[in-house]
Amino acid sequence: MKQVYKKHFPGSAFAKAMELLVSLNIMIKNNKKIIFLIICAFLLIGAKNETIESRLSFFELGSIEEVKTYLVSLQQIASMSYELLLKEFQYPFSLHENGKIIKTYTTEVEARKDIDVILTSSVLMALKSQKVDDLFINYQGIMIGDGEIWLNYAKEGGYYIKAINP
Repeated sequence: MKQVYKKHFPGSAFAKAMELLVSLNIMIKNNKKIIFLIICAFLLIGAKNETIESRLSFFELGSIEEVKTYLVSLQQIASMSYELLLKEFQYPFSLHENGKIIKTYTTEVEARKDIDVILTSSVLMALKSQKVDDLFINYQGIMIGDGEIWLNYAKEGGYYIKAINP
């Protein structure tokens, strides 16, 4: 088995993961291990060939053109007025820290009182420096920066900010 994955995936993350599994002698019956290896291979091959467009389509998050337009508009809004940026949130929205919700805002008026807590320098820098080609997209939405901002998409309403992680 070791030679097969090294031959077809030399130096890949898959080959390294398989070496780790083999070295740890994970106790999986042979038939389950083969199925597991096949699934891993398909996932890795698929992930390698994915594009932003395919991920947006798969998770039904609009089109690349829509994302580009929205990202540019968010960046322009942020350069003009932080208060205007609060209009891009879907309320209620939650402020997270270390993976935990620290506060939920139900209205824009409520969020405006904590604007400095919500739109920190790290959040604004992540937004201003984000490039469309570097977006991370999964079932949770579209991540800006290293997770400082999360966007989502409503077919009837377009994009909105759903979470902030300062």
